Amino acid sequence: MVYSGLKRFVRSIILLGLLLCLGLSALHTSRISTNFADQILEEADGYIPIVFLCPKSGYYSFVGSDAAWSAQYAVDKINAQGGINGTKIRLIIKDTESDPTLDLRYYQGASSVTPIILGPIDAPESAAIADYLSTEKSVSLAAYSYPKIRNVAKPYGISFMSDSDSGELGSVTNWAKDHPDIKRVVIFSNKGDDSKSETVTQLKELLPDLDLSLVDVIDISGERTTRVYQKAAISALNADVDGYISLLSDYDYCNVLQELRLRGVTDGDTICASFSSFSASLLDSAGDSLDGTYIWSKFDYSYEGEEWQDLVRVYKNEHDGELPLRNVISDIYDSVLAIATCYSELHLDGTETDAATRNAVTNWFYNSNVIHGIQGDFYWDEGEKIADYHYFTFDGSTPTTLK
Repeated sequence: MVYSGLKRFVRSIILLGLLLCLGLSALHTSRISTNFADQILEEADGYIPIVFLCPKSGYYSFVGSDAAWSAQYAVDKINAQGGINGTKIRLIIKDTESDPTLDLRYYQGASSVTPIILGPIDAPESAAIADYLSTEKSVSLAAYSYPKIRNVAKPYGISFMSDSDSGELGSVTNWAKDHPDIKRVVIFSNKGDDSKSETVTQLKELLPDLDLSLVDVIDISGERTTRVYQKAAISALNADVDGYISLLSDYDYCNVLQELRLRGVTDGDTICASFSSFSASLLDSAGDSLDGTYIWSKFDYSYEGEEWQDLVRVYKNEHDGELPLRNVISDIYDSVLAIATCYSELHLDGTETDAATRNAVTNWFYNSNVIHGIQGDFYWDEGEKIADYHYFTFDGSTPTTLK
């Protein structure tokens, strides 16, 4: 009996400890959200805040740095023209550290004090927010660039960029039509990215219509330090294919491409790559290994418009002559412009969170009017950004536009 009573006492102590830990964890989580909300209101004093949840560190920092630069550039341009109805904008960038859990806490904090939040810009962090949008009801202008996630996030989830899968499918279609001799292909992808996984699913449906047989999907996921690009290339070569489709980011694609080249893949036009790999880093690192390969993008790096050329000059000056080759630069600029236009037309100061304001902002973005962006016109149709796609081949390391 004494032993039994002791066991019950020990169990009670353990249970009490677990409950205490859970309570402390919930309190910590709540404080993250509350502290960020307080920070926004403090920094907004006298300004119109635009909140940007951006992965400036962690895995997605390779796009986060350009996104943060573009957002600040756009804010500076708008402020130089008088701001929003005479009031200057203050950009509040919060580093999500590429952590979906942390990102969600920041979104919950921001949504309590502002009707729209820009970012995150990657699929995993955006997916972490999607299930909570109907509760929080602040618009999330993030990476909802495929139908499945927008269906979960609607009407509050608005994609800051045009749909990735439509561009990927269009690129593969053009590539296949230009090379009817290609019959058997592999796809390089990253199963940790929901957007890429959705594209793989759609490619599996499309490829038979293009008379292409999918032999294998080769996954390259996990921490970059543990990825074995050599193994991925060898797996593709062992599959006995004559075409290679990459959905990878620039770093991953560059490594796989160079491994394929080292192992005898000399014909560049057997390789079709994703917009997510189009960057100055790719051109610098891959060099002439890119010769003949296909790629596409959500923006035209050679666009001749005056506003875009101004951005290019400033970017090159601040990045040691590097060209702005990530689509996130034009897309984030357009997003900041759209938020500023929305606030101007609705006469908002960026801190209203009443139901009427939330509904007005949601309706403004969900089916928007045409907006003139930094590379031409775009608009949103049920949360999907509608804009042009652009296709290229490489001559050496120089991308050449396909008409």
